Amino acid sequence: MDRAPRWYLVERPRRYWDRRRREFYLDRHRPSFQAVLYYYQSGGRLRRPIEVPDDVFLEELEFYEISDSAVVDYKVKEGFIMEKVTTPQYSCIGCIRSLNYLTPLTTSPDIGA
Repeated sequence: MDRAPRWYLVERPRRYWDRRRREFYLDRHRPSFQAVLYYYQSGGRLRRPIEVPDDVFLEELEFYEISDSAVVDYKVKEGFIMEKVTTPQYSCIGCIRSLNYLTPLTTSPDIGA
């Protein structure tokens, strides 16, 4: 547990401490927790259980503060598309002029009526 983040057992223990049972209790997704526990026990092997949806698993990884590099490695292995999406840049003057012409048509209620 030396590799585990300190926040859930040291920095905020009261939030997750159950006085009645005298134990820590995290009301989280159990199958995902088992995978996170295996991650720490195995020295960094991250495996998503088959029954856990991707979005739920990624939320749990964020909650348990799994390192960004481990999450990226997991996404690559699972086949997530990891490219940056860029917005197209207008490079021609004609395109900008066309946009300037169309803008009043969409913003002024009296034009085009």
